[in-house]
Parts: sequence; structure tokens; C-alpha cells
Amino acid sequence: MGKTKKYLAYAMGEIMLVVVGILIALQVNNWNEERKNENRKQRYLQSLVMDLENDLDEIDSLMNSAVLDTTRLGNLRKRISSPNAKLDTLIHIYRYELNPIITDAAKFKTTTFEAIEASGDINLFSAETIEKLTILNKLQQAHLDFSLQDLSQYKRSINVVIKKYPSPMYSGSMKIHSPMSQKVWNSIEAADFISDLNGLIIVKYLSNQLYLQRSEEIKKYTEKLLQELQKKSEAD
Repeated sequence: MGKTKKYLAYAMGEIMLVVVGILIALQVNNWNEERKNENRKQRYLQSLVMDLENDLDEIDSLMNSAVLDTTRLGNLRKRISSPNAKLDTLIHIYRYELNPIITDAAKFKTTTFEAIEASGDINLFSAETIEKLTILNKLQQAHLDFSLQDLSQYKRSINVVIKKYPSPMYSGSMKIHSPMSQKVWNSIEAADFISDLNGLIIVKYLSNQLYLQRSEEIKKYTEKLLQELQKKSEAD
């Protein structure tokens, strides 16, 4: 009987050791998994911070270009409206001073966010952070969509004018000093040309204004989110 008790006690001890060993192994595995997740989260945070910093640089650069272009357009509008403006002045503006290029939408860095979503690692972040990243992504997409719409509208406006009045500023236009080009300019209706030029400047001016408003909204949101992610990266 005594030997049986000793055997049972020994067996229970062995079982307890096995159970404790399993629990320790599970805990160590959990710690390792948490450490891997935290390391992966940190890499994502650092990558997101870099993406947002690049986005801000891109936004600032494009906004500066749009501001300069808007200023030039404002000056052209003043010259066109001046009491001293002549038809030759307007023709020179159209031929050599009116830049046809419109500011492009920012090429946002979305690779990291898309990778986080696709891999399911989005759950490594808090619900609040996920929501803010999603909102930014939607703002970026909306900005791109609106910019493409504005560009399409501007192209329609400028194509109408280009077909009527050749200029070296526009790709594909006939040479400015060619006989056919001179024939076009010698036969233009002044009122139509003035109206077309003014309309073209207005369309581009308003497109720039809308572009700057949308860009400013995204810039502010990006700056705020960047600060939050930088704090999380430093704190963790």
C-alpha cells in the first residue's frame, strides 16, 4: 500500500511537471509571438511615417507650383482687363505666356497601408488608428478622383481653344510662323478670341483654387496623423 501511494505521488509529480512545462512553453510562445507582432508593428509604423513624410513633401511641392501658377494667372487676368490692353497683348499672352500645364494630383505613398490591409496585420493597430488611416486613404482617393475630373474638364476647355488658335505652348499645334498659322491669326474674330482666352484662364484659375483647397485639407490631416504615429513609434 505504501509503495502504491509513493508511486501515485511520483506520477502526480511527473504530471504536474509536464503541465507546468507545457504552460511555460505556451507562455514563452505567447511572449515570442507578441514580440514578433510588436516588431512587425514597429516596422509598419516606421514605414507609415516615411510614407506620410514623403506625402507631405509631395503635397508642399505641388501646392507651391499651384500657388505660383495661380499668381501668374491672376496677373494675366489683370492685364487682360486693363484699359490699356490691346489685341496684340492678348495674342502674345496666349502664344507665349499662358502655361497650359495644370498641377497633377499628388502621388501618395499607399503601399504600406495596402500591405497592412492585405496581410490582415491591420489588427496590430488600435481601432482608432485603423479608422484614421482609413479616413486618410479615402481622402487621398477622393482628391485623386476630383483632380482627374478637373483635369478632364480643363482638357475639354483647352482643346476647344487650341483647335481655333495655334500656339507653340501647346503640343501638336501648328508652327506659329507657318503660312497656315498666320492665316488663322489674320482672320480671327477679336471678340471670340478675347472671350475664349478669358474663359481658359478662368477655368484654370478655378481648378487651381479647388486643388489648393483639397490639398490643404489633406495636408492638415496628414500632418496630424503623422505626429500621432511618430509618438506611437517613439513610445513603443
